[in-house]
Amino acid sequence: MRHAKLILTFVLLSAAGLAFAQADFSRLELSEVKPEALYADLYGNIYAIQDFQFTKFGADGRFICSYGDFKLGHITSADVTNPQKIMLFYKESGTILFLDEHLAPITAPADLFKANFLRISAAAYSTSNIIWLYDESNSDLIRTDFQLNQIDIVHQQTRNINPLQLFEIQEKTVVLNAGLDGLFFFDSFGTLIKNLPIATENPVQIINDKIFYLKDNTLHEYNSKMLDEKVYGIGKDNIRQLLITQGNIIILTQNGECFSAALHSLQNK
Repeated sequence: MRHAKLILTFVLLSAAGLAFAQADFSRLELSEVKPEALYADLYGNIYAIQDFQFTKFGADGRFICSYGDFKLGHITSADVTNPQKIMLFYKESGTILFLDEHLAPITAPADLFKANFLRISAAAYSTSNIIWLYDESNSDLIRTDFQLNQIDIVHQQTRNINPLQLFEIQEKTVVLNAGLDGLFFFDSFGTLIKNLPIATENPVQIINDKIFYLKDNTLHEYNSKMLDEKVYGIGKDNIRQLLITQGNIIILTQNGECFSAALHSLQNK
């Protein structure tokens, strides 16, 4: 009988411990829009894509403003590197649009098809007013000015890659996330610098020397300078995306729910 009581006490304490661990996660208001993808700017604001709708939330996850134009179709990606000049890319309609910090358009929609860029599958904006385009069918990395006038086109030897992301990092380096084919790094002229075999089917984030990515519902932190990797348990299943911002981790699940937790609270596996 005493043995049974000890087992029951242990089970109750374990359940209490699990409840305490789960309390580290807080559900965010942005869950209400059921996001497909998330982004964060340098101020900690969070942006959500849901079909043709683009919504901005504060660092606390509370709604600020929204923009949407169903005539342009589904939003493929966003670039919030410059929060005063946010770029939206619409792959199907071949459109690029820039918004201000209030998500009001500051340019007319730019037509990639009219500019003779017919098969663009990824796009990014540079703080030096350069637009980067990736033509998946020809494996071309294209650099244009703000008016989509072509500056350079660099043919890449790697073919049949699936570009999940295209973005610029602080060192004026352009990064192409090619999913299971890894990460490709290019200089400011579009020349390939290196390819890292980091295979993930989800978005990655690069913060200083660290590359954060999701794999098997765990957070991987690869230090490109020290050449070592840490893996953190999340404690949730069916994760679509992880977003690191201001010491917190935002978790987006497959059904569009969003949770926040302190990054330091994760357990290193």
